[in-house]
Amino acid sequence: CLPGSLQDEATCSVCLEFFKDPVSIECGHNFCRACIVKSWMPRSSLPHREALKLYCKDDRRTICVVCDRSREHRPHAVVPVDEASEEYK
Repeated sequence: CLPGSLQDEATCSVCLEFFKDPVSIECGHNFCRACIVKSWMPRSSLPHREALKLYCKDDRRTICVVCDRSREHRPHAVVPVDEASEEYK
């Protein structure tokens, strides 16, 4: 049995299973290749270079659309970057 934090690092935040054919994306998060391909449009060659289009109010940073679906950000308040920039002016 893996300790909690090590188990979290070896788990895909989309499917919540241990990584199968893991890939890293530009923001530093890791996912199963199948999960990232299902979640990401357009489907281009990995690693995807998705723009950071969302703002996580809880973490006070921009995130990509795949990270928004991850377990880490799912319970957080996330808004489009444009909306956040107007709010914080």
